[in-house]
Amino acid sequence: AELGAVKDQKNEYSCVLYVQFLHAQPYQNFLIMGDAGWQTEFKLLQQYPNLKVDVLVLGHHGSKHSSAYDFLTQLKPKLAIASSGFNNRYGHPSREVQQRLKALNIPLLNTAQTGTIHFIFEHGTVQLIQQRQQRKWLRRD
Repeated sequence: AELGAVKDQKNEYSCVLYVQFLHAQPYQNFLIMGDAGWQTEFKLLQQYPNLKVDVLVLGHHGSKHSSAYDFLTQLKPKLAIASSGFNNRYGHPSREVQQRLKALNIPLLNTAQTGTIHFIFEHGTVQLIQQRQQRKWLRRD
């Protein structure tokens, strides 16, 4: 459903995706915020007040203009992910967003530290794989 435009805020035109894996554990509902900020978050809460979210990919890489306290409080995700580069010049995810998540006991994974994050859905289970936690073995076939 279309949320409507927010004037003069190009990031608020970002594509927001909601993905649901029925009967999956431990993660079933994923909300991927793209570059959207607090204005889009507010509209989402208005339009979908009962939205269930297990994994939230933070809007705008976790900038201070996203992941508002009320948004996080209402969604109550099991896990938040910040897609950001190592030592990025913007300091994403912002200290403010990290503090909000910590205050609400929402674990944060940051791709700057974990590397690529994969979710693999198989036989009713969603497995979380962090690229930098994988062991790399030399194989000789």
